[in-house]
Amino acid sequence: MFSPDKAIYEFGPYRLEPSERLLLCIDRPISVPPKAFETLLLLVRRSGHVVTKDELMRELWPDTYVEENNLTQQISQLRRALGVAGDGGNYIETVPRLGYRFAAPVREGTAFPKHEIRVQRRTRTRIVVEEQHEEASEETDSDPTGQYGELKEQSQGLISRRGAAARALRFALAVVAAGGLAGLLVYRPLGRREAAARSETLKMVKLTTDGRAQSAAISTDGRYVAYVSGDPGNQSLWVRQVATHSDLQVVAAHAATFAGVSFSHDNNFLFYSEYPSGAVLARAFRVPTVGGEPSEIARNMVTMLTVSPDDRRIAFVRATHGHELVLASSQGGEEKMLWRASEQSALANPAWSPDGKRIAAAVWSRSGETKTLGVWVFDVATSREEPLGRQNWTDVASLAWLADGKRLAMTASDLSSGPAGQIWELSYPGGELRRITNDLTDYGDVSATADSNMLATVATEVPSNVWVAPAAHPESGEQITSGSVGFGGWSGLAWTPDQRIVYYSVAGGNQELWMMDADGNHSRRITASAGWKLEPTTCANGGTVLYTVLSGASSTIWSVNEDGSNAKQQTFSGNDQGPACSADGKWVVFSGGDGRLRRVAIDGGTPVELSSFRAMLPAVSPDGKWIACIYFPETNKQAIAILPFEGGQPAKTIPFERGTLPVESANNLQWTPDGEALAYVEIRKGVSNIWVQPVNGSAPKPLTNFPNGQIFSFAWSRDGQQLALTRGTISSDVILISGFNR
Repeated sequence: MFSPDKAIYEFGPYRLEPSERLLLCIDRPISVPPKAFETLLLLVRRSGHVVTKDELMRELWPDTYVEENNLTQQISQLRRALGVAGDGGNYIETVPRLGYRFAAPVREGTAFPKHEIRVQRRTRTRIVVEEQHEEASEETDSDPTGQYGELKEQSQGLISRRGAAARALRFALAVVAAGGLAGLLVYRPLGRREAAARSETLKMVKLTTDGRAQSAAISTDGRYVAYVSGDPGNQSLWVRQVATHSDLQVVAAHAATFAGVSFSHDNNFLFYSEYPSGAVLARAFRVPTVGGEPSEIARNMVTMLTVSPDDRRIAFVRATHGHELVLASSQGGEEKMLWRASEQSALANPAWSPDGKRIAAAVWSRSGETKTLGVWVFDVATSREEPLGRQNWTDVASLAWLADGKRLAMTASDLSSGPAGQIWELSYPGGELRRITNDLTDYGDVSATADSNMLATVATEVPSNVWVAPAAHPESGEQITSGSVGFGGWSGLAWTPDQRIVYYSVAGGNQELWMMDADGNHSRRITASAGWKLEPTTCANGGTVLYTVLSGASSTIWSVNEDGSNAKQQTFSGNDQGPACSADGKWVVFSGGDGRLRRVAIDGGTPVELSSFRAMLPAVSPDGKWIACIYFPETNKQAIAILPFEGGQPAKTIPFERGTLPVESANNLQWTPDGEALAYVEIRKGVSNIWVQPVNGSAPKPLTNFPNGQIFSFAWSRDGQQLALTRGTISSDVILISGFNR
């Protein structure tokens, strides 16, 4: 049982800590008067039940006579602080003639000393979970918007995105570059076979506190944690002794972005993979744990490698001609292909079983208009593959076998968890799921000790806000949202012709599109249906918003009127993304399931192929004559292609080498308002700014000069006079989880 003084309560993006007298929204304090705080605590502790006015007044003002309007005043203050729910309702409902009821679901946990959190997992029956899954898929009006009536949602950001979309889009880039499937912007569904959760207490300890950790792995004996530190494009590799908190730098900071790290089973070596500056494909290295000269052991790969139990072999995914699961010597060489993905599938994140007989991996596949993403298990001796559990995830970020060889720990996301990856336990061979975490944090890499009593993971949070600035002086902008809008605008911003802003939001969990005035006022939701709504863009003739809907592992292009009416599906292949509207508002340009650009009439019809080459992120020029996109002229190389709107071969290509690929949103490549250049976000020395590449081929130059922080998306107003940006910071730290295998 939790002691009342140490209990914490979580609902939507909020956390209530009675012992500290704190109400937090994404770890930011929300100011409420003392009596309003007591009122909220009483209601939250009895969430879902009516608390009568008499009960509340007796508890709040014992032995004192007060008028009922004093209670009404406390409720009003709380409603202003918490904001409204996604359907326009309140966290606190009025029950006529009786009292009040706290309507939002509440999670109860326990607060412990600094850097520790303990979460009580309550037993749930399978049928209840399945019912919750269906509700999560179909009900879209039950999520909160946040404090003071503005959108204050959970933020974390995939974000260089260090979480789901960055991993997914880098994976997508590699797939397209390899000539395989395109459209793998798999942003990251709750399992229909999720087993009842055991009632137990987990201890989560934050190992690093500077917010700069990225990939991490724990040694088999639990004594050491290897982790990547630094900013995208300039990172180093460290080992920390858990007991003493002493650190040793193993690989000095250099111009690369690490994709993963792991220990050999004897803990004598570290294996890591990294993307060199501007590269689409990664290289793998082995280095002594105590430091030394790294040895390159593999190249042209995606995601992280895995090491066999005897430390003699490695397995990784090569992506030069489609995707191949390759076995090799742990010292490099002696390569052997274990499994080759078809043109309609791809894989990532392999994990070797403790007995050495199997390798699990995340596999994405497509059959007709149906897309799936899930865990597959490959027999090392026979190459036979078998799907494990459900196959409708939106992201599978990391896998780790547990000691008994009958379970895997995984970080993954679905439509129920939102963009934040959560930690799950997946049984083998049954495929039953148990959810380990259920919070607003995005979890990345996961690894386990030899006895599986301890896990290491990386937890990421990204508070962000929307800013509007004069286009000529973007650093002088004003913040138009307060608090943290969390993911607000992360997957795209767009201006309407009448100077309003359409943006993506996860207001309490739903992935929807919202619209607000240029000063941040009068925000309202314009989409309300199943699936995540991403990549918004508008048509210049006004009235229409285009966007991508992600449902399970399938993505399609939709349109909706600016007033939220007439939502209409535009494409049907199940693997389309990156919509762009033609200058006359009659056509939708997008990247199709095979990676080629297409267009379809906005009134409906059959899509027409525009490019014979594979490309991503189409952008239509202001005059409507040209389409710019990212394409891949050769393995591990990318370039900008500009082709006529009618399609065909590129009229012009421009070499395109960014120091770090910022993959936060599909509107990452945009024409400048004058049509003379293309703009994109680039990260240098840990700071992102907007750069412009003139179409005449001259050298790119910075448009903004922010000294710190990250830009997650941006858009010019239709008249070119204003620039909207989503800006924020990224904080990622290593977390140790103990008590997992009890």
